[in-house]
Amino acid sequence: MRLKYQLFLTLLAASALLIALMYAISSWTFSRGFLEYVNKNEADRLQSVADQVAVRYAEEGNWLWVNKQSVRRLTGAPRDRRGSENAQSPKSRRGPPRRHFIIADASRKPVFGEIKADRTMQWLPISSDDEVVGFLAAPKLERVDGSFDRVFESKQRKTFGLTALAMILLSGLLSVPLAGRIVKPLLKVNKAVGEISSGNYAHRVAANRRDEIGDLAANINSLGHTLEQNRDARQRWIAEISHELRTPLAVLRGEIEAVQDGVRTMDKTALASLHTEVLSLGRLIDDLHTLSLSDVGAINYQFEPVNLAESLNLFFASHNDTLSEHAISLNLDLASGDGQFLADAQRMEQLFSNLLQNTCRYTDEGGSLYVCLSQSNATESDTSHSRLHVIDWYDSSPGVEDVALSKLFDPLYRTEMSRNREFGGAGLGLAIVKRIVEAHQGNISASHSSVGGLHIRIELPVLEGSV
Repeated sequence: MRLKYQLFLTLLAASALLIALMYAISSWTFSRGFLEYVNKNEADRLQSVADQVAVRYAEEGNWLWVNKQSVRRLTGAPRDRRGSENAQSPKSRRGPPRRHFIIADASRKPVFGEIKADRTMQWLPISSDDEVVGFLAAPKLERVDGSFDRVFESKQRKTFGLTALAMILLSGLLSVPLAGRIVKPLLKVNKAVGEISSGNYAHRVAANRRDEIGDLAANINSLGHTLEQNRDARQRWIAEISHELRTPLAVLRGEIEAVQDGVRTMDKTALASLHTEVLSLGRLIDDLHTLSLSDVGAINYQFEPVNLAESLNLFFASHNDTLSEHAISLNLDLASGDGQFLADAQRMEQLFSNLLQNTCRYTDEGGSLYVCLSQSNATESDTSHSRLHVIDWYDSSPGVEDVALSKLFDPLYRTEMSRNREFGGAGLGLAIVKRIVEAHQGNISASHSSVGGLHIRIELPVLEGSV
């Protein structure tokens, strides 16, 4: 059954139940109230008889005068053709009481009539000279017995029933548009999901409601936006990878065809050039493979306690020739950052190597590299670690534009305008660096260097208990 009809039946059933309950309560309340009204009316009628009895008692001074004839004269009750009291005549309804009554003395002992044990009595005092000398008693009604009263009660019940049925029909009519109003935005959301599932990621739902349906529409829009970004990123990724692979392959193809056509001699120089292109292509493929494994969490890290200061010292000692080749001077400050942390030594070597390659590729010849290692307290937002190793990696000009700082760690992104593109790589080095830092539960950021180039800041957790 469709949701619209389910909501309609639910609303109708709830309304009908409430209306039926209201009808039952109203009928019961009316019946009780009407019965009390009838009893009160009868008590008012009995009071006139009690007043007359009190006058007669004051004249006689005792109850010896009480008999059927004297009581009948007091009440003025008419007789039917058989000589008996007609309690159902129209006059009896308006004048004398319709029920039999008893007269009792001050101790409630009957002097006229009989008290039935199974009936609840209402007692009216009879006073003479401000003293209670007796009582006039009559049984309370347990149900409405007068024909006029029964007809009135029946009409009221019928009116209540018809009103309840009308309210149920009205609630049914109101439930139809209400169910449609609730389901309508869900149908729009369902249509949007269908559009998105068919590949139309640009489709959006009007999320102008401030309820759960509005939240659902907003989440659907966010999902469509995310899928659209992922599709664009995937297409861009494939296009950029194809472009990066095409360049070394085109060079290889050109040199091989030159040798085949006899334009170039196959000698050591030609072989060295081909070997260089093959190595470049191999590094690109290795970087793509590493990045893809990192994205799916398939890289196996072997963590062990590592002294960060010693690792940096050993790394730069083994790569001194690389810095000399590019005429870049090195300034190390590791004194204030001594300590251990859990790391994969091989991946940390790859991290430092990628940072150094980035510096050598883009820093002007004769530039400088400053590497500072220190420790700091963790920020309030980072409650998992108390102390952090901080690596500040500064290089000299040229720098990068502000818009490029947030994109430096994106795969295949290169700052072609602000950094030298001629000697640049494929734009994967810093992306791999970020993945390695995140795998070590660290943070990485980029900003402008105080010496004119790029400032890379890396924060890594200090191993608890290490100095």
